[in-house]
Amino acid sequence: MRGTSYAWQSALKDAIQEHDPDEMGTKIRQAEATIIGRIMAVSYSLDHVEEEALSEALATIRVLKSEARHALK
Repeated sequence: MRGTSYAWQSALKDAIQEHDPDEMGTKIRQAEATIIGRIMAVSYSLDHVEEEALSEALATIRVLKSEARHALK
């Protein structure tokens, strides 16, 4: 995420670092809601760097959701 730090990144980091299957879903949902909230709040004024970082974050959320589903099986 290229040196710039955004407030929503801490929620994503918490989701990435969570290994407890019982907590994983909650952290993923929190991160996703934070990311989508940021997109909705500033979609008209996002700079290119944050727009790309948010897109990458949503891709990461998709991977985490898949991993969480497999962890619960």
